Amino acid sequence: MIKDKAFLVVDDMEAMRRILTSSLDQLGTTNVVTAMNGADAWRLLQTHNFDAVILDWNMPVMTGQELLLRIRSAPKTTHLPVLMMTAETERHQVQMAIAAGVSEYMVKPFSVGALEAKIRRIIEHPHPLEHQVDKTLGADTAKAPGKLVLPVLLVVDDVTESCHELVGMLKDDYQVHTVNSGELALKMLESGRTPDLIVLDMVMPEMDGYEVCRRIKANAATADIPVILLSTTGETADITRAFALGAADCVSKPVDPPILRARINTHLKLSRTLAELKHHLQLRDYVERMAQHDLKSPIAGIIGFASSLLADPALTPDHKEVIKHIEHAGYNVLNMVTLSLSLYKMENGSYTFHPSTVDLTVLLSRIVRENASELATRKLGVQLLSQGAVTASLPAMPVMGDELLCYSMFHNLFKNAMEAAAENTVIRLALEVEDNKACVFLTNDGVVPQEVRSTFFDKFSTSGKPGGVGLGTFSAKLIAQTQTGDIAMHTSDEKHTTTLTVRLPCAQQGVIR
Repeated sequence: MIKDKAFLVVDDMEAMRRILTSSLDQLGTTNVVTAMNGADAWRLLQTHNFDAVILDWNMPVMTGQELLLRIRSAPKTTHLPVLMMTAETERHQVQMAIAAGVSEYMVKPFSVGALEAKIRRIIEHPHPLEHQVDKTLGADTAKAPGKLVLPVLLVVDDVTESCHELVGMLKDDYQVHTVNSGELALKMLESGRTPDLIVLDMVMPEMDGYEVCRRIKANAATADIPVILLSTTGETADITRAFALGAADCVSKPVDPPILRARINTHLKLSRTLAELKHHLQLRDYVERMAQHDLKSPIAGIIGFASSLLADPALTPDHKEVIKHIEHAGYNVLNMVTLSLSLYKMENGSYTFHPSTVDLTVLLSRIVRENASELATRKLGVQLLSQGAVTASLPAMPVMGDELLCYSMFHNLFKNAMEAAAENTVIRLALEVEDNKACVFLTNDGVVPQEVRSTFFDKFSTSGKPGGVGLGTFSAKLIAQTQTGDIAMHTSDEKHTTTLTVRLPCAQQGVIR
């Protein structure tokens, strides 16, 4: 059933296109055409007939979702079976694919058997999915509503009437427990029964509220519990003493119920926020350690095994080509992990910069070559300039920097320039030397929106970019400054252009000849 079918495979990663083509070959079909983005695929769909389309969700130029919407809106392709590939299992993304009219979806990585099952399903039942999302996808499946869990308060007061009064005003919004002495409160906490907040009277026999508060804050297990002290005097000295001991707040007696509830709610929210912040900091440290050790070792193993296989003379050229892609993909992932860790350390000030000589000309030429297909798809040209004059090739430009950091920075900036530029325009790459600084000027057609110009290099600053999170220019600034350089943006409404200028220290003076 599959052998005589014609497939269109759409993915921006060459390695994934090869994997899908190879998998289809194992299933007996060789009638496979590939495209690197949605725009190329759409042009092929106008001139070729296909029995099914396998496409990736995240692609440049035209995303998988945009292509799918076009396929469903055109009479010729309305009923064409479409299998969506995704590396993510976010429920909302799957729902978006279903809403766009996908026939089936499959999560990467996948086996040939799983691919065969999905293909058979979309060919036998080509109609778009209309049923609910697979319950195995996403961790945010709907949960049955449960009983609301109220925050737990501990009221400590030696006067029984005061305890009853406080319970009466708080019981509707909180679980309220009471004890009539500081000793009992401390014993309760030592037993592990920790409340979310403590309301503590200042004046009590044997052990007053100040001492109870001091002991609570001195114990690491209870130090984070907010304590609100009740003051009978309202004297400044009493209140400042309470704050000095670590109390979260002071409320004067007689208690005004709305004020007490408002104070309690405020400190419960603050306590939860602090707890979440600590959790995220711990999680970030864990992820850093995991990336440093748990991820890099197996990735290095993949690269090592691939290198060993490439040295085997018994392998056929086709097999070696596949293994080269495995090795290349391994290096890409390793570089991404390393870069992520480096950016994290740059942001918190713990990164150690070890400069070496990097030839920007070699690096920029590599970036232009790697994006040749996308440049052609977008109908963009590249013009090279050296010291203000147009040139066919750039002269050597050695700088003191880190090759991986430089590559990541300039690659992201060049991608941004391509995405911002209009069709049939030219991206200009100019190199100059000023004050022993290598200056790279990257100019594209188009202007930066007015609302983000002042925050262009700020974290999470983005505009008009679907799925953009605003980290590209922020990371570029971090990388440039880490290498003792700088980066600037100038946008001209008059010329309708945007220029990014990156300055890095030259490895030697007078490098341009």
